[in-house]
Amino acid sequence: MVSGKSLLEYLEEVTLHEEKNNGSRFQVQYVIRPQTEDLHDYRGYAGQILSGTFKKGDEIQILPAGLTSEISKIEIHGVEKEEAFEGQPAVIHITHDLDISRGDLLQPEKSFLP
Repeated sequence: MVSGKSLLEYLEEVTLHEEKNNGSRFQVQYVIRPQTEDLHDYRGYAGQILSGTFKKGDEIQILPAGLTSEISKIEIHGVEKEEAFEGQPAVIHITHDLDISRGDLLQPEKSFLP
């Protein structure tokens, strides 16, 4: 004989713990590199947040290369923000000068994906 709660009782009472890593994904759609004197050091990666949230200061991994960096700035509609959410178009800036191209994926450094 089996004792304890039924599966249905367990599922109704179970508490889900939110993961620290929220499964965030951002695919680069366009690399912004203005060739003007005013913005000679500007390099932003434009796209839409596919899932999760990105915050200024987050450590990220760039795939497929496996490079890592940190988010230094997030712009939404030309205004600097502290974070960006799923579905928002954004321009993400990173602290390192890395070779990132259209189609590359930005995700938290410690991610669910290998």
